[in-house]
Amino acid sequence: MLMPAQLLAAQSLSDEHGVGLQQAVQWSLSLVCVLLIFFMCVWLFRKSGRLSLAGAQKLRILTGLSLGMREKVVLIKAGDKELLLGVTPGRIEKLLELHGDERLYAQADMPEEGDFSVKLKHALRGQKHE
Repeated sequence: MLMPAQLLAAQSLSDEHGVGLQQAVQWSLSLVCVLLIFFMCVWLFRKSGRLSLAGAQKLRILTGLSLGMREKVVLIKAGDKELLLGVTPGRIEKLLELHGDERLYAQADMPEEGDFSVKLKHALRGQKHE
């Protein structure tokens, strides 16, 4: 049986030469908390759109128009082209592809509210039905 003085001496030796179980648990919990906070911040930045892993966006949604409860028409920019897509729950179909001067939005133009439907009507009137 160890005497209190021997027990105290043995405890001080383990504190000087090694890491106690309590310290290892405390460090592990601290590491888990820091990693959890880090991954939450990364997730929030990705959700807010401030963190883009692709760099410069070559594919961008310019505008969209709802045609009903579940159908819509979306205008996207893909490189130097603009694509008009019909989107339904079970299908995405390319309706129109615009190049160069045919594009609805020039490089400096940004879409404004209500502007899309007018430009879409003009583009569809100019297109020949096949």
